[in-house]
Amino acid sequence: MLHYEIITDPTTLQASLPGEPSVGTVYILVSNNHQAPVTWDHIDVELPIVPGATELTSNPGAVNPSINRTRLSPRDDDLEFKWDSDKQVFRAQIDRGQNPNGATTTLYPQQGLILTLGDIAVSEDAGLVVLEIHEVAGGGDGPTPLRTQAFTTALGLTTQTPRVPRNFRAEKSLVNGEANETLALLWDGPTGLDYAILDQRGAEVYSESPNQGLPSFHKEFAWRPPFAPKRGTTYTLVAKAPGVADQRGISSRPPCTRPFPSSRAVRALRGPRGWGTTKAVSSSLRRAWTSRRRTTPRWAGCGRRRPTWIRSSRGWFRAVRTTPAGSLSRTGA
Repeated sequence: MLHYEIITDPTTLQASLPGEPSVGTVYILVSNNHQAPVTWDHIDVELPIVPGATELTSNPGAVNPSINRTRLSPRDDDLEFKWDSDKQVFRAQIDRGQNPNGATTTLYPQQGLILTLGDIAVSEDAGLVVLEIHEVAGGGDGPTPLRTQAFTTALGLTTQTPRVPRNFRAEKSLVNGEANETLALLWDGPTGLDYAILDQRGAEVYSESPNQGLPSFHKEFAWRPPFAPKRGTTYTLVAKAPGVADQRGISSRPPCTRPFPSSRAVRALRGPRGWGTTKAVSSSLRRAWTSRRRTTPRWAGCGRRRPTWIRSSRGWFRAVRTTPAGSLSRTGA
């Protein structure tokens, strides 16, 4: 009797991932396409388990439903749209607070309803999702008598998981290369791709192929290099579909620092606004202050590389001098 359309926000709902829940909204537009009013008793939105389809959410009771009219009229009744745990449907009907005994209401020509299912915790299964609309209505251009049995309309939408790998990262934020501390490289992606990891020279150091014949799903991958990373070591993750030459890659540089050694030179860094701090320095280096008498903070880095520019939250800093360890320099009082 009534016409229904479905819209989602975002346009394609993303299925939830392990540890990364996905939340979306479904809008159901209800229209009266007749030239005469349509009288309706209730409209139910059901989330059935259909063979070959996936469920929209495993917790429909946590969904936030609401209802609005597209056009307002002084003759409009107050409506409600909420989850009915006994019938396992979202039911739109006249507000039972105003009409405890129940009554029909009218949707006039050119009027419409917006049924909103908000804050949906999307399930982890990707694929087709079916929603069934059951309405008890009558009238229209016929007019059709008000039926006791519901008209049923099926609507569909799809949920997807990311089709490319992402978040190529190291498991730790800081490692000690001199102590041969190792770490694992992690990434998230579908299981239906060929993966390879390349070192900074472009040589392949790891590869993994999908299991043929098994459905693809999203998971976290891990690879642990057999040796500790050196400063500046870069790895590139390359992914491609099986049998396809085209490939895509993302890079990651494992973080590596050295403990502050007393036998090495100390390089003081100074910027255009005086001595400063930077987020790039490790906690062990932040304690190497050049002087406690100064009111502005400063730090010293370690290493034997040539003076260079370093970017920090306050701008660019440049190594200006190198002094032996144990004789840290300062300027000013």
